[in-house]
Amino acid sequence: AMSSFAVLGLVGVVALSLQGCGGKSDATTTTTTTTTHAGLCAERDDVKCGGEDLKVKTTANSADCCDFCKDQNKTCKAWSWVPSTSANDNKTDGKCHVMASCGKPTPSNGTISGWQ
Repeated sequence: AMSSFAVLGLVGVVALSLQGCGGKSDATTTTTTTTTHAGLCAERDDVKCGGEDLKVKTTANSADCCDFCKDQNKTCKAWSWVPSTSANDNKTDGKCHVMASCGKPTPSNGTISGWQ
């Protein structure tokens, strides 16, 4: 019992003396964690995801469709924006399909999709 007390005392003295080593530094390290959707919003032209729709909504463009996907609290991992046939030339106003996964992507003229 006496030897363990002596070892503990020695460890305490070493710890206190080492505490002052290294000089004075006011440097602070900050780590920031950011959730990125860059991959999710990387547009793939003329492709439609084959996953099951979580929700469908009319959006003005593909960027709004990706934003709608991001708003689904992490459940949405894929989206497909299908422009309305009347607006296919100017690629405005279309159906935004948001999905938990892309499933099997298939060719689809005019459709824009993204997934993680």
